[in-house]
Amino acid sequence: MTQPTGSRPSHPALSNVDIVYSIFAQLSPLPATLAALRRGKELLETARMPEMIQLRATLKHAALTCRAFAGPASDALWSVLPVGFAPLFNAFKNFKVIVEEDPRIIQYGELFGSPYIVHHILEGEIYADDWERWELCARRVRCFVLAEYIRWQYEEPFLSILLARARETSRPIFPYLLAFSARESEGLSQRCVLLRALAHSPSLCAVSFRPQLPGSFLETLVDDIAMLLEAQEATGSCLRQLSIKSANCAAHIVLPLRWFRGLRMVEVSPVSVALYQYLLPQLGALAELETLIVAVDNDPSSVGRLAGKRMPGLDKHPLSEDEKVAFELQGGFRALRRLSADGIHSEIEELLRKVNSTVLQDVSIFSVQATNHGVVSLVQPLSSERFSASLRKLYLSLTTEFPPIASGADAILIAFAGIVGPLLHLHALEDLKVMSWNRVLSISDEDVRNMATSWPRLRRLSITSDSKNNHRTYEAGDLYTRHISRPSMAAVVGLAENCRDLVAVKIDVADMSETELEALEAHAATTGTVPQTHFMHFIMATGQHFMRLSLPDLDRLAVALRRLFPSLEGPGESSEDWRTRMRPMKYWWTEKEWWTAAYQLMEKLNER
Repeated sequence: MTQPTGSRPSHPALSNVDIVYSIFAQLSPLPATLAALRRGKELLETARMPEMIQLRATLKHAALTCRAFAGPASDALWSVLPVGFAPLFNAFKNFKVIVEEDPRIIQYGELFGSPYIVHHILEGEIYADDWERWELCARRVRCFVLAEYIRWQYEEPFLSILLARARETSRPIFPYLLAFSARESEGLSQRCVLLRALAHSPSLCAVSFRPQLPGSFLETLVDDIAMLLEAQEATGSCLRQLSIKSANCAAHIVLPLRWFRGLRMVEVSPVSVALYQYLLPQLGALAELETLIVAVDNDPSSVGRLAGKRMPGLDKHPLSEDEKVAFELQGGFRALRRLSADGIHSEIEELLRKVNSTVLQDVSIFSVQATNHGVVSLVQPLSSERFSASLRKLYLSLTTEFPPIASGADAILIAFAGIVGPLLHLHALEDLKVMSWNRVLSISDEDVRNMATSWPRLRRLSITSDSKNNHRTYEAGDLYTRHISRPSMAAVVGLAENCRDLVAVKIDVADMSETELEALEAHAATTGTVPQTHFMHFIMATGQHFMRLSLPDLDRLAVALRRLFPSLEGPGESSEDWRTRMRPMKYWWTEKEWWTAAYQLMEKLNER
């Protein structure tokens, strides 16, 4: 391995070790991963490969530039291994990577996958200085993502060497590992041994299982969970975060999580209804649980297949009657700060009524319900007084079925007050996002005034609804246009003036007349009006309404709005604007929409 040169950095600030470490920490291939671990968020599993390769190359060159950079750059380089062990094999002098073209696929380019075959080869012995280089890098690893199927094939022949070395030295593979992510063991002996070795890292605090194969969530996952518990007891570590998530099928196996008493973050999705009912009393009793992410699988085929099927492991880990009764009478989740729940309204409603936390700050709900009544019953538990002083961020994605509309049993529109009315006492609310599918939200000026009065700390407001259905060729909302209320531009202006921290609004406003424009201009010209300087982004129409919104003189309207809100700006063209300050991007809209009044007004807000 090439050694860094003896040169020193020229700028005095770069001689400060803390500054240099902070700089290189931002160049980590996955810079948010370790921060997410510390905050109790879910693990970040993936990275864009081109960016990751470039960043790793930059860190490598920096480590070789001068001695002052060697340690900080190496720490950042090896802190996260997002694609398995392979990068560490380069510590062995005799390790080679050979890439060959696959003659069966190369003629088709990448149409059928990668046209290359990769071979990992060890062309000689591993010497003591090789292991020294290996351990120097391994001590720096904090987060490790085990390679998926294709890369696993390359790495598997080397794992016996690594595991044998760990046994010989009586040291963990990664001594300071904080988190690892892997597929379940599936009962494979070598993978079981590897997971056990990773789990015995004394500083381990976060584990993520990501089953990949259809029909996954095997019964062996229960054994993997038991192995984690055994390792925790053996090392004295305390697991803080556990994530179990599959994109293929719902978990319908007993997961005895009650014994991980130090858990602060749990993600389990998707789960069967039976497992959901089994998990809630256990998770509710965890005294330190701060984040819960759960999704219930309600796919009809899945529900039918699992109905009446006993969960494997229930005999070994039954839910006691005392747990059931205590949860039913007292609820739980007393330390919960963040909740994300996905399911039908009755399941989420049950969970919300059991949450006894007075520090709940962030709630995301993804719900399906048949009728408007289901929406109202879902939101009702959030009106509890115990949430009024703490809840700051609320996201509601409400999907209602179309058949009740087609049959005439339900209206396509729903009064916004019917949803928001119970939530108006949440005076600490700062961020509200409501998305409604197959129902149009009818919002009046009075609704907006109530928001301004009830949520003085509001920073972001987004309310969108879509009445389209895949089985129709027309927009059902057209039939109800006369009955749909939309707030006036003046009402939204009043909201932004009263909520002095408001940064962004996305809401469908009503058509504006010349008389209303004159009134707005007079208000903007009023002496003594103090501009609200935080308001930056205003999307005044969405969906089909974006094409139809009628506005008067756009130049005059833009001037009046900028006078009231000097920081107001239109769409940007750089993705960097969105990443750094959530500025809407021009390319969110089609070229056809660029010629509408709504978009032209937003563009004029960029003119200074």
